[in-house]
Amino acid sequence: MKTTFKTSPMKKLLLTLSMALIVILSNAQSYNPLVKEGTVSPAPMLPVEFHGTGLLSFGVGNSGSTPLHLQLNQEMVLIISLSDGTPNNVDPIAALGGTWLDKFDWTYNSDPLIRTYTGTQNQEIPGFDAGDPEASYGTITIDYAVFRNTPTQAGTISNGFNVNLSPPDYTNGFNTTNDDAVSSYTYVEAFDYGDAPISYGEAVHEINVSGASVNYIYLGTSVDPESSYQASSDALGDDSNDTDGDTTSGENDENGVTFPLLTPGATVIIPVSATIESGSFAFLNAWIDWTGDGDFDDAGEQITSGPGSFIASTGTTSLSVTVPLDATTVPTFARFRIGNPVGSSGPDTFGEVEDYQITIAATCINPPTVVLGSSSGSTCGLTVKTVTGNTFGGSATSIVSITENGAGSVSPTLVGSSPFDFTYTPATGDFGNTVIITVTTDNPLGAPCEAATATYSLTVYPVTPDQTIELDTCIEAEAGTVTETLTNTFGCE
Repeated sequence: MKTTFKTSPMKKLLLTLSMALIVILSNAQSYNPLVKEGTVSPAPMLPVEFHGTGLLSFGVGNSGSTPLHLQLNQEMVLIISLSDGTPNNVDPIAALGGTWLDKFDWTYNSDPLIRTYTGTQNQEIPGFDAGDPEASYGTITIDYAVFRNTPTQAGTISNGFNVNLSPPDYTNGFNTTNDDAVSSYTYVEAFDYGDAPISYGEAVHEINVSGASVNYIYLGTSVDPESSYQASSDALGDDSNDTDGDTTSGENDENGVTFPLLTPGATVIIPVSATIESGSFAFLNAWIDWTGDGDFDDAGEQITSGPGSFIASTGTTSLSVTVPLDATTVPTFARFRIGNPVGSSGPDTFGEVEDYQITIAATCINPPTVVLGSSSGSTCGLTVKTVTGNTFGGSATSIVSITENGAGSVSPTLVGSSPFDFTYTPATGDFGNTVIITVTTDNPLGAPCEAATATYSLTVYPVTPDQTIELDTCIEAEAGTVTETLTNTFGCE
């Protein structure tokens, strides 16, 4: 059975009008101002103590097909609120950028409780065109500086921004409002890495400066962050690396340890200073690679650890260290860590690591010696001078040279046993002069020992000849010639 429904002429008219209205409305105004894709870079940022900065960015546009025309008092408005940060420019407007910066007039409220940009539309915003989608969409960026640290990564993160879009009044009823806001936030984080050669292992400390932390502790008077381990052949990779957000090209934050002269067998005091900004205590852990084999694993190379290394306040700790007799004298490395009781490598949740290249000075354990029977003397004219009672010792096995700077000669010039004598035979060219005789031992042990030397100063006086004096008066005496022998002021006849 077939059933037929009839529609009255009025209903047909209403239906036709409704369809027409739908068509008309579908071709009418279509607006959708929007913001989206909020980002913070880098994420996380460095803390305010290290001049943490970043770039905030978001997209703004119109996904509707109808342009957002410029109508007085009905402009599209962007409200950008900075969270725990400020514009990274003395001129807040100069901190703004992006492809759509010029489509808005900008103001900034610097009140610490507000810190808000307002951007007011100043030209027509194109509608979406599938043939040119970029024409209806652009970006806004803000150079951002951390003003206050987010407490911790695990807690509420609040370094960043949020944007609220206020659409023109004339878009009411045509605008989707679920894309009228966007935000992006991150936290702050910093790490300090070692910079000794990689064979010593990577040591890294989180620098605990965030607001909720109670362990902002470091060696010396400063600490700066790095993005990765800074292995280097001279342990200066940290100093040449600039990652703390300021304009300084590398900073020397390895200033906690002062090394005295280190020599094999010596016991020395190594002062280590530490700063506790906030916190209650830390432990000092330290190693020196005495053997120079590229690690801190050998016996005796950990020079402090455990309860004896407890540090509870800012100040200097004096470490008493005995240098092994067989310590290497080629450049080697030391590592100092403050934080938890940890090993020479691996992570720590707070504190700092400082690596140093050091050199242990070579010393001579048994140096050669030479001692002369006397250090000076004199002779008259061409009289030979003999110096006796001379000895050599220590590691010396011989006298390898006896030299002089006079006109005469010395003998012997080589000596193989101790004690020994040597002589100097003057020449006329020595008269009235002082001759220096230098005695030098051998050095069988080599460096760092050195040959021993000693000097003898010999003054050579001239000789006064005999003189005959005729007497003016007659003296009763036996017949013959009377003579008188004179000596000069030096005692030479």
